[in-house]
Amino acid sequence: MVTNIDINKTTTIQINVLSGGPIISTEWKIDDGVVSSDGDMMTLTIVPNQLTLGTHTVSSTILNDCGNYSQRVTENLNVTDGSTPPTNLIQNGSFELDKANWSTHTDGIMSFNIITATTKYAELNVTNPGSNSQIGQSGITLKPNTAYTLKFDAKANSPVSVSVGIAKYGTGTSYGLSSSVNLATSWITYTKEFTSSNTIQQIDGYLWLFFNANNIYNFDNFKLYETGNPPLPDCIPNWQCEQPLNGYEYDTHNCGEPRRLNPICSNCPTPRCDIIATQM
Repeated sequence: MVTNIDINKTTTIQINVLSGGPIISTEWKIDDGVVSSDGDMMTLTIVPNQLTLGTHTVSSTILNDCGNYSQRVTENLNVTDGSTPPTNLIQNGSFELDKANWSTHTDGIMSFNIITATTKYAELNVTNPGSNSQIGQSGITLKPNTAYTLKFDAKANSPVSVSVGIAKYGTGTSYGLSSSVNLATSWITYTKEFTSSNTIQQIDGYLWLFFNANNIYNFDNFKLYETGNPPLPDCIPNWQCEQPLNGYEYDTHNCGEPRRLNPICSNCPTPRCDIIATQM
């Protein structure tokens, strides 16, 4: 989970112990550096300008009186200047929700699959492009006459050019981006900067990628945002056993999922020693 805080305001982070008390010790860390809790071991106060702009990790390791068993609770803080948090205008840009929000069209032969590796990504296998083979996403809203940045990762089985653009859905009228990228055989991040058209209503934008050659195309991590205000990356869970082993695992990336039981993380202490806590 990512929490947005204002660099100009005081922020208080508090541990909420649900079970496993009493707590006898707490160690607070910011970006793995130990910090003071001002004498209150259950609360950490972050004063204005203590942290720099950007993402920081805050963690608390708490111990109870049962053999010094501890639990580490972690969350990510996104420190901003108080402005509206940046937004990625592309939905499911990392394909972690499989094909949700994406559509394809072809008058040739093309398949659309989601490949699962360390993370997920899209694969378009074009064996006959016909005259119109594409993948896209509709429902994009752009401000008029505004600078935007489109970023995405891509590769292909062999070097190939792919057309990319944003247009009015259903008519093809350009909303400021109509270009191409030359894909290589290894993952590369491609960036396209453009200024949206001066049309007042741009609530039906459509991002499209057009294929005109037989090939296998891979895409991931689409981001579309106002230039100079990039969004946070998508949160992808990373499960690790709690230490010492107690039968539970936790998400080190803090995407909002609660700790959960996992037999691999065995050698549990007695139930009364099992601390369950969250940061608030």
